[in-house]
Amino acid sequence: MIKTLGKTQANQGFTIVELLIVIVVIGILAAISIVAYNNVQDRAAAAVLQSDLLSASKQIALTRVEEGIYPSSSNTVNQGNGLTSSRGSTLNYYQLNSGEGYCLMARSNRSGVEPQQISSTTGSVKPGVCASYVAPPDSSVGEFVLVPGNPTYGTSDFYVAKYEAKNVGGKAVSQSAGAPWVSINQTNAKTAATDACSGCHLITEPEWMTIAMNLVNNPANWSGGSVGNGYIYRGNSNSAAAMDGSNALSGVNTRPLKLSTGEEVWDMAGNVWEWTDATITGGQPGKAGQSAYGWTYYHDGTLTWNSLPATSRPTGTLYSNSQGVGGIYSNPSESATRAFLRGGGWSNSSFAGVWALPLDYSPSNTNTNIGFRVSR
Repeated sequence: MIKTLGKTQANQGFTIVELLIVIVVIGILAAISIVAYNNVQDRAAAAVLQSDLLSASKQIALTRVEEGIYPSSSNTVNQGNGLTSSRGSTLNYYQLNSGEGYCLMARSNRSGVEPQQISSTTGSVKPGVCASYVAPPDSSVGEFVLVPGNPTYGTSDFYVAKYEAKNVGGKAVSQSAGAPWVSINQTNAKTAATDACSGCHLITEPEWMTIAMNLVNNPANWSGGSVGNGYIYRGNSNSAAAMDGSNALSGVNTRPLKLSTGEEVWDMAGNVWEWTDATITGGQPGKAGQSAYGWTYYHDGTLTWNSLPATSRPTGTLYSNSQGVGGIYSNPSESATRAFLRGGGWSNSSFAGVWALPLDYSPSNTNTNIGFRVSR
């Protein structure tokens, strides 16, 4: 029998220090795995952007062959069906040099993925943004949607508030909750819009008409299912008060209207009148011999534009008031400075519409049914 010399040594487990080291090592390995996984996901997202750009550039090139110039907007590509992108990516198209060139960029909704671009100059995909690109506003100012530019109105792609401005602690925010910010004059609306975010401003007349024409030319906004068939929806225009963004309504009073991109803009007609940035001093549109304020409708052959800028006028078919576009409330004999209002209020019924334009308010006037919208 062999005797054990000295004390028998007890079995020992991990010390606290050793356990901490193991935990740290596991954490490091997990972090490395997460980083590696994210890198794979980022590369996959970038590959999707590149694929979308190559596919879209072929459609753009085909449109150029058919029309002789690069398309004025993404809406006219692919026989008017527009450009398509993969889920999770957004395309921004810019015509350059009056159709002699273009730049197209793709952005991922995945954070950290660098935008990609292709242009008529490079002919190949490379990282970066087009020079004409405008970044979306920060999420702190609410929901904004991208609007395709329209060369008729001199606009490139821009962002507009999805909702009429709401007063959130003195800041103009585009959100569905709450009633619109009203009882504010045009001057103060300009200030509030500018203060909303870097690059933000009160929607301009060219921007309003760019949106309005896009909406009017989208079959989805017409009761008959095709442009000019039936009427275009004129929002909350038959009620007793302005609404928040929780009830879309239906029929003629449908509030959200769809852009050609599929994005929705609420209350471009109805709910509350909206200031744009413009004023007019004398030379209001109307009828010959008219000496008092009154409504004139766009399809009226006696309507004269006078000094109304081209960027405030609809183009193409001038629809009747019964088709939901609204009319002009003006006085050609007026010599004072008047501010532009658009869209219509909650009780304006057939006078509301995306083309509606009353010109009887001065920039300093306010009303409980007048608000505004922010653009960027």
